Amino acid sequence: MHQDVLEDIGGYLVAEDSQASIRRLLRFGEATFEDFLLSLDDLNDRVALALDILEMPLIRVLPLSAEKIHVRVAPKWHGFSDVLVGPLRALADDYGALVFMDRLADTDQTECIEVILIDHHHSAGTSFDLAASS
Repeated sequence: MHQDVLEDIGGYLVAEDSQASIRRLLRFGEATFEDFLLSLDDLNDRVALALDILEMPLIRVLPLSAEKIHVRVAPKWHGFSDVLVGPLRALADDYGALVFMDRLADTDQTECIEVILIDHHHSAGTSFDLAASS
């Protein structure tokens, strides 16, 4: 139950118009959802540029195949991977990708989100503009 609440909180971080800057930070420069997932290795650096006082848990991406990617999160904040699932789901929709996500049992002191890319171009996706609208 608490996993679902944390996922909803993560989804809220990118869903509301007032949080558009977070969504732009996440989508910066990536053309596909797969590219976005692979860029999560750099998320800590991007967050540090935008908000240097926030020390996020280390995120590492392990591509296992063309369809399966593991997103591993260091256990700095227990439950952070649950929060991260929310934005991942929202951004999959943004990119028009159909994905399946599951949280795997903790191994090697990390939390793991397994992402299976079912269809890269399931829908048209949402338009994206890097600049904030005025």
